[in-house]
Amino acid sequence: MKTTLLLATLSLLPNAYAYEAQLTKGQLTPSLEALLEKASADSGVSFDATDFIIVEKREWATSNYSMYIQTTVDVPVADTAVRIWSYKKTDQMILAEMHLDESHKEQEKSLSLKFLRAKFSKSALKSKQLSRSILQVVTDRVGTHPTDSRIIGMKLRDQWVKGDLVRKVEVRSRRGLHIISISLFQKKKIVKESYNEFPQADFI
Repeated sequence: MKTTLLLATLSLLPNAYAYEAQLTKGQLTPSLEALLEKASADSGVSFDATDFIIVEKREWATSNYSMYIQTTVDVPVADTAVRIWSYKKTDQMILAEMHLDESHKEQEKSLSLKFLRAKFSKSALKSKQLSRSILQVVTDRVGTHPTDSRIIGMKLRDQWVKGDLVRKVEVRSRRGLHIISISLFQKKKIVKESYNEFPQADFI
């Protein structure tokens, strides 16, 4: 796999299958299609704009910003992003960054089949039954924490992580944040977890 670093090393994707690039003013037109065409030419992996979803778009007084995420079957690929800044008046690129997963793109067909064989779909991922079962796994796990086992709030997102379909759950407790990643392919197995305590104020 060929990794291109045009201006600086970008460390969002810490693996050997990441395509990373940064471009500045005048190098390309500020469009997703133009950037992916360059990424495809550099890496030898065919990236397609239809495999990306826009997750953020902002307009400021003199510039525009947009951010896209790589996907497979509409599920985001972890740690990927295309960010584009451009001048509003001239539509000229200010800056663009690409963090793409080459390995995942090469396995896209097999992962899509795996997704279908597991009988997943957009509606299945949003099903109450799946949500309840994931909640039970998370509740049981957080409940074992010796000092911070009370759940106050919860956020979750589904994503592809190294070929696995994972639901990442962020649980806010009284004193810290539990992050629990659960495989949806491996019978709701916890594949990664961490706990970070909130900074404590110092009192004199």
